[in-house]
Amino acid sequence: MQVAAIHDCAINLSGRARTRCSFDIGTHLRRIAVVVLSVICRTWVPFILLGALNRVFPILASVFFCYAGNERYANHYSYPSCRKFLLWFPSTIGIFRQGKKWGLICAAPITELDFTDAKNSANLLRLIRRLQRIKGILGVDKLSFAGILPTILNRRWPETIARGEDHTPEVVRRAVHEVRRKHFNSSPHDVVLMGGAGRIGRAVQNCLKVDGINSIVIDPAAPATASIKRLSSTNILLVDVSRYGAIQRYLDEMPPGTVVLNEVFPEPSSDVLSEFKNKNIMAYHIAGVTADVYPSLPLGYGNALPCCAIHSSNMGEPILKRIA
Repeated sequence: MQVAAIHDCAINLSGRARTRCSFDIGTHLRRIAVVVLSVICRTWVPFILLGALNRVFPILASVFFCYAGNERYANHYSYPSCRKFLLWFPSTIGIFRQGKKWGLICAAPITELDFTDAKNSANLLRLIRRLQRIKGILGVDKLSFAGILPTILNRRWPETIARGEDHTPEVVRRAVHEVRRKHFNSSPHDVVLMGGAGRIGRAVQNCLKVDGINSIVIDPAAPATASIKRLSSTNILLVDVSRYGAIQRYLDEMPPGTVVLNEVFPEPSSDVLSEFKNKNIMAYHIAGVTADVYPSLPLGYGNALPCCAIHSSNMGEPILKRIA
């Protein structure tokens, strides 16, 4: 029996070693590929060729730019030693098919601290101008940005943001109904919209109102809005459409049994998720919508297409990832 146990242990360790080895190899290949693509795409030649092809066979509809958000995502795509080289340049990292057309995915290992810092304004504007030029060369209709970048750009350089339809509120609306059916059904409950005073939040609130749901708005940027402590109900669906880290301010106010639906990128930190578990709070992350993404996006995206990248009204269904 001891020999069998040792044999089983050796098999388990060997399997873990192979898994770790394959993970390490995959990580290195991904990071090397990003650097190589970044070097190639520093010329305009690939985009000129792709643009010429797209004008003959119009299959490309958009360019989507996403950023790392935090160090965990930054390390997924880049070596620390290459970060400076990649930081303010939109590297091509993939493609996606949503609806009947394709989109190009570009990214940079930028965190929110990088692009919200005023001293980086010139670098950020240069990156945005390059993306606009890529959009023009490819001949596509839409250039979209992840996270809070649209809000930042609209505040600093409103001319860089196209006034197109953002499908994120509709995805959040569908996700809200799915979570309500799953956890509340006909039970009385409050829908609390955190970040409801913002661009996406106001749109989500209007969508829910059309469905007969009067959400309660709380917003870290608008102190006059409601507080969770003042709510009489202990059955709460908290929909977070604010910004990364904001939910930490309200952890102490959330009653046990609260259900959280997070739309914010990146998903809450491990410390916040531990607090959720301690307080018996169940949480879901909206990873995006169903689409064909090559290669699949990492971590909290859960093989989905981010809501802000949607370019067709024929959108897929929301993909909810259980995180606590």
